[in-house]
Amino acid sequence: LEKRGAEGETNLSIATYKEDALSVKPDDLATIIYPSGTTGEPKGVMLSHDNITANARQSTAWISVIEDGKDTMLAALPFFHSYGMTTELNLGVLNAAKLVLVPRFELHMVLKQLAKEKPSLFPGVPRLYMQLNEAPETRKYDLRSIKACVSGAAPLPQAVAEKFHEVTGGANLVEGYGLTEASPVIHANPVVGGARPGTIGLPIPDTDCKIVDLENPEREVQHAERGELCVRGPQ
Repeated sequence: LEKRGAEGETNLSIATYKEDALSVKPDDLATIIYPSGTTGEPKGVMLSHDNITANARQSTAWISVIEDGKDTMLAALPFFHSYGMTTELNLGVLNAAKLVLVPRFELHMVLKQLAKEKPSLFPGVPRLYMQLNEAPETRKYDLRSIKACVSGAAPLPQAVAEKFHEVTGGANLVEGYGLTEASPVIHANPVVGGARPGTIGLPIPDTDCKIVDLENPEREVQHAERGELCVRGPQ
């Protein structure tokens, strides 16, 4: 945009140009997410387009109750966290779900949105489900639309899952596990049947895992031995 002309006179000429379309490869950097730094200072985790889209597809395959274009997702987790990014934003967009955004977790706000929007998917963390379980007003709302909830970021007590199933009238709440470096989901309990409370569940599709000796990583441990979980996959 260029201004030119005699004093007191303004003439505008607009230059137009055609920009080449951006070329994005699967292994190009898509995002850098900073974990909370439980073992030191937070460090930026570099995730590619392939990493995060693969994890959305893996999660879709695992949550078998998802119906393309028919679900509503209540998004009460922040998108800047890898868990919220994948299980809410990317999973919702991939499956053409309606995303109901909650700016922060406030009990009354969440309950009103649950009652109004009738979401079928509701990812969260144990503390969130505990608050809903313990609030007397929760039972005043009809929450039977919820089909599946995958809890992450902290261990999920069995009592919390059982009570949530009761107060919602049948919602399946299961525990999963992941880490930011893996976009983040690597394990989850089956959403429909076969969940084992107190465990992180099974590897999601296309994820290989093994448990190795802490002192000798070349040796895989035997049943009931303690070790370190090693994983690999497209995520």
